[in-house]
Amino acid sequence: MKGRRPESAVAAQFQDIRLLDPADLDAVLALQKRVRESLPDPSLLADDPPEFFARHLSRPNLIGGIERQGRLVAFGVLAFAVPAAQNFGTHLAFAPPRLATVGQLDGAVVDPDFRSAGLHARLVRWRIGEAIARQCRDVLSTAAPLNVASWRNMVRYGMHAVALRTLFGGLQRLLLHRDFLHPRVPDRAAARICPLEAEALTAEFAQGRIGVAVAGRGMLMAPFVKES
Repeated sequence: MKGRRPESAVAAQFQDIRLLDPADLDAVLALQKRVRESLPDPSLLADDPPEFFARHLSRPNLIGGIERQGRLVAFGVLAFAVPAAQNFGTHLAFAPPRLATVGQLDGAVVDPDFRSAGLHARLVRWRIGEAIARQCRDVLSTAAPLNVASWRNMVRYGMHAVALRTLFGGLQRLLLHRDFLHPRVPDRAAARICPLEAEALTAEFAQGRIGVAVAGRGMLMAPFVKES
């Protein structure tokens, strides 16, 4: 019986994450377009303009890319020193000094031919590591509730869904957060499953619960551990 290829064998098909530069802009735009066109609902992925990617290909921001046989097949955006108007920390009422230390995971895409190869997870882990290296206190990101593949990888690496907000011109997005200084500790024993519907998610967040994992077709929501 044929089994799945070992993860190491799959990973060996792809090059290490490379820090992209302005010369990679055309490849980034082409992959973004290809991925959006492949989605059953293109609104699952923000339609960012070329200026957005050009800005993030320059310091202090980063775009990490993964290539296969010389072709870009995945990339992840990481922003630093994000202005308050675009900083997701504004939605959590961060004070200006704290906003300045946010590392913002501002989107990631994977070529549809390689969506099961673990590339998105690699890019989440890499960007969190880069944010730690830059001494960020927080990392923040967003994901459409139905884009389970995206937020699943973020909660896998210590981020939690903490709110539902209307962003990007009227799109509903989960707000995901990881606080390196004061990490949240969810009480999984008191967790319950919430459907991925706006009204239900909003009610759970209003009760102080956070999203900690995928649970079937829903999200596992848990309160914080109570201090003794």
